[in-house]
Amino acid sequence: MFTFRNLSIKRKLNLIIMITSSVALLVACIAFLAYDLLSFKREMANRLSAQAEIIKTNCTAAIAFQDRETAEEVLAALKAEPGIVSATILAEDDSLFASYVRNPNGLKITPPPLHRNLTEFTDERLILYREIVLDGETIGTLFIESDLEQIHARWHRYAVIVGGVVLGALLIAILISSQLQKIITQPLLDLAHVANTVSEEKNYSIRAVQYGRDEIGLLINTFNEMLAQIEKRDEALKKHGDHLEEEVAQRTADLRTTNAALIAARDKAEEASRAKSEFLTNMSHELRTPLNAIIGYSEMLEEEATDSGYEDFVPDLQKINLAGKHLLSLINDILDLSKIEAGKMELHIENFDLQSLVESVITTSHPLVDKNANQLKVFCDQQLGFMKSDLTKVRQVLFNLLGNACKFTQNGVVNLQVSRQMINDKDWIRFCVSDTGIGMSPEQVQKLFKEFSQADSSTTRKYGGSGLGLAITKHFCQQLGGTITVQSEPGKGSAFTVFMPAEIASDLTHRKTDEANFPTQRIPSGSQPERAANTVLVIDDDPSVHQLMRHYLTREGFHVICAADGETGLKLASEVNLVAITLDVLMPSMDGWAVLAALKANPAVSHIPVILLTFLEDENLGYALGASAYLVKPIERLRLIQTLNQYKTANPGGEVLIVEDDAPTRELIYRTLEKEGWQIRQAENGRVALQEVAVSPPQVILLDLMMPEMDGFEFVIELRRNPLWQSIPIIAITAKDVDVKEFSYAQGQVSKVLTKGKYNREEMISEVRNSLNVQVTQTNSQREAYV
Repeated sequence: MFTFRNLSIKRKLNLIIMITSSVALLVACIAFLAYDLLSFKREMANRLSAQAEIIKTNCTAAIAFQDRETAEEVLAALKAEPGIVSATILAEDDSLFASYVRNPNGLKITPPPLHRNLTEFTDERLILYREIVLDGETIGTLFIESDLEQIHARWHRYAVIVGGVVLGALLIAILISSQLQKIITQPLLDLAHVANTVSEEKNYSIRAVQYGRDEIGLLINTFNEMLAQIEKRDEALKKHGDHLEEEVAQRTADLRTTNAALIAARDKAEEASRAKSEFLTNMSHELRTPLNAIIGYSEMLEEEATDSGYEDFVPDLQKINLAGKHLLSLINDILDLSKIEAGKMELHIENFDLQSLVESVITTSHPLVDKNANQLKVFCDQQLGFMKSDLTKVRQVLFNLLGNACKFTQNGVVNLQVSRQMINDKDWIRFCVSDTGIGMSPEQVQKLFKEFSQADSSTTRKYGGSGLGLAITKHFCQQLGGTITVQSEPGKGSAFTVFMPAEIASDLTHRKTDEANFPTQRIPSGSQPERAANTVLVIDDDPSVHQLMRHYLTREGFHVICAADGETGLKLASEVNLVAITLDVLMPSMDGWAVLAALKANPAVSHIPVILLTFLEDENLGYALGASAYLVKPIERLRLIQTLNQYKTANPGGEVLIVEDDAPTRELIYRTLEKEGWQIRQAENGRVALQEVAVSPPQVILLDLMMPEMDGFEFVIELRRNPLWQSIPIIAITAKDVDVKEFSYAQGQVSKVLTKGKYNREEMISEVRNSLNVQVTQTNSQREAYV
């Protein structure tokens, strides 16, 4: 299959036509051959039956008068039939009366069956039994045995004919397909030639020939329109540059006029920068929105195909999903680089746990590790603690470095080292990603961090990629006050080392949000997603167990937090509202038995059910110490889920309002949540949404930030003006790049901001479920306070 994918479209079409034609013809020939052989067997049986009737008639008198010689003469007439092997006449008492054998090396008398009138095909013979009747009484039995040489000869003759026909058809298919494939391949080859010419000569006036109005024609027409837009832009830029040069030349002698021209030019440049920023924002929305629909629908169809038993569709749907995510990644890289160049890349500073960040990156990177059969080794300090920085950018730096290491390493080892170091009385976080891959020469390292470039052209051809990942990584490191260095040796691998401050410097966080233009209302703190319902604490020193438990339980509606040792687990158990705890027995420092005893000795957490997960089979001790369940590793997914579902709080259900102008995205969210049992209402813009809220306030609102008539920000302002609606949780789903001011405002006004293309189905369902749980908790609290 891998070789077939790498063939040219021309060869693929030829193979498809030849295989289809040959298989269809072969099936038809086989069906005809089977029908002919069955007909011939019936004809052969009828012919032998007719001969038997003649022999019966001629032998009746001989049997009646015990004339064996006459009966022998009648049977001897069968010599004219070369296919008959033997013929026998048995008397009434089944004794031999007369016989004929083509091979007279001995006669084996076969006793007649209970049902004496029988015609039967065996593997090598056609056997016939007939009763000889006189005046209504059976006076003997005729047995005739014929070989199947005629059938075998006929089968071999037809096999030769079928082989010749299939071979001839295959040759004809090759001749026809070699001509017909040009209808598809020639336009693609011409388009590739035009694209290569444009890339080399930078001549955007060239146009590709459109052969028709099919999908290829549409692709060519779109390509030509893109060239036309680029050509038009270049002409406009050239005219603008020429005009600016003329103005500068005319006013060189007059300082005042020159200053005025410079001011005008500066204003135009600022306007162009604003236009570029607006263009980037619009493009972010317009490109990511349909891609989000593609990725989301492919995930939904993959799940439905799996549930419905259409396993054959799953690989193709996974390819669509991966292609959409790859295209989204490229678009994100290009937009990020454009924002960096325009100085519009903002920082979103927050405190986050480094251990959780590392686990998240490891989980996300595992498909890349497995793709080239690599091994990922992680080395982290015992207590990494927290980091105050831009979580998204730090995660992207690590993911880019791990992705590069996995891509350029085959059947090797990729190492991730994370540590906290004090350098010049300042707290730094050190990330080091090393591999045993192809490595680089010093010349290649020098141009490693340049945009749209890789080590050399052969690297791009063999491994692919846009050459943006490391350039963006370096920009992010510098923006976060850190550095990135690389050491590499050809054939031995590479090592990238990143130093980032544990707390970003104040001069880098000057981009604070000016919220003067935004309302100051805030939703109650109880609606924050950190208070997720159905939270399970996993205490295990094995990171792979953390990943496995998250995979198992998140899909079942649980929120999972992890602890790598008993001390951390006890601390989290006292700080977080839990429905259950899973506990490994064999851990360093403080084993599971000590943790279990400490949990049950603490009145504040003793009520929390504890499920022991271990290789040891010592259920009695576990139950004696107060464990609620005891599961033996390796963990059985269904048993684990059944055990935890005993402690899962009931789904509060509720009504969700989807506010989204893009119909496919709105339909995708609707179908996703409807399967989970929620009641759904829809609105295509903010004004319609306000009308829906006025009719009946929903329990959760899913809100797109970019919409016509009234966008998401205006909708939130109007919604929060009504005191009755201020506590409704809002989950913002947007494809636009939210700047610092908007991000800070959204954090205060909505429960969660999800970027289209960067969240999956389970995350969205989890956020809606958490918001509904919190809403019910707040309602119950208000009722209790009122009482």
